[in-house]
Amino acid sequence: MASGLAIVCVVVCGVVVGCAPVATTTRATRPEAAAPPARKVDPCEPSGAPGVYAASVADPVAHRQVSAILRNLAQGDEKVELETALDAFYATHGDDYDFLYLFVPDENFSIRGRYLPVAERVVMTLGVFRRGLTSVASRRPRLRAVIVLALNPRGIGGPTLHETMHHWGQYLGLIAPSLGLSAFPHWGEVGVRGQLGGFDPTRLRCLAPAGAGPPDCERAPDGRFQVIVPPFGKVANGGDGVPYAPLELYLMGLVPAAEVPVLPILVEPRLDPRSGGAAYHLYDVAGVRMLTVAEIVTAMKGERPEATANDRALRGGFVLVTPAVAVPADLERIATWARRFGAVESAPWFSFCAATGGRATMRTDLTPAAAR
Repeated sequence: MASGLAIVCVVVCGVVVGCAPVATTTRATRPEAAAPPARKVDPCEPSGAPGVYAASVADPVAHRQVSAILRNLAQGDEKVELETALDAFYATHGDDYDFLYLFVPDENFSIRGRYLPVAERVVMTLGVFRRGLTSVASRRPRLRAVIVLALNPRGIGGPTLHETMHHWGQYLGLIAPSLGLSAFPHWGEVGVRGQLGGFDPTRLRCLAPAGAGPPDCERAPDGRFQVIVPPFGKVANGGDGVPYAPLELYLMGLVPAAEVPVLPILVEPRLDPRSGGAAYHLYDVAGVRMLTVAEIVTAMKGERPEATANDRALRGGFVLVTPAVAVPADLERIATWARRFGAVESAPWFSFCAATGGRATMRTDLTPAAAR
């Protein structure tokens, strides 16, 4: 409250009869309420967008072709035929998709996914070519890759992120062995901890002395020593249960090279039989080499280009391929998978958007050609 003086005059019948000063008080002005902070928009928050999220192709030839891709994967087959399935899908859908995910139901494949590039591409400036579905590329210019997956009783949720990552993992191409990435196109015993495998580099420790890390490990007379890392996969890490690692995001063009940490590589690793299964992995190694991103950039003859707007707003189509009419329950499982992968509904694993840290999105609804 503030105080002061005011002159008050008494007026009777229009005549001033007297004036006197009177003390006054003024109520303090209440400060304006602060505006609430703007709510940060999460690009990966489930949108709940309605729509159709799964298509089906019922054709025995198409089913046989798609199934063969998974069956023959271990043999490294080079001849791939997908024309029947793709033609059936594109008969009712436009060239609106960067990735197509083709599923075959309940085949119980031991190998659950395969990435197929659509065109032969020059990888960076290295002249490294990838064999692709070249006949498809000329007619479907937007399509970047076809990914074949098995819908089996083990459920849904992978390896969607893993197979999609192969599209960008190819950028290391034939230079990978020179960098010590002997398991490429997967990371193997390298501290990446991503969708293509690798261990958590922050938890690499010496067996002895306790608490120490390389290069301060106790060495045997031959110079070898033992290290402990948390359990990991040399080719994958838990389906869609882990996000893309910094190195993977860099290859996607989503982060600069400066955000890729130094990567420890286990040299001549031998998994010790005393490894504790789910508790830890114990390795006997000849050494630990530290791979820097500067070495990767030099070997690639330049920085990985930053992703364009089109590279950050992708679209995928989920298609169930069956020999006869699709089972509705299987089709709904595919649709659920698509909605979760596309951040339409919440999931116990990572959507594509969440796996990139919100740096890229994958729209997964299907638009019939007639509605375009």
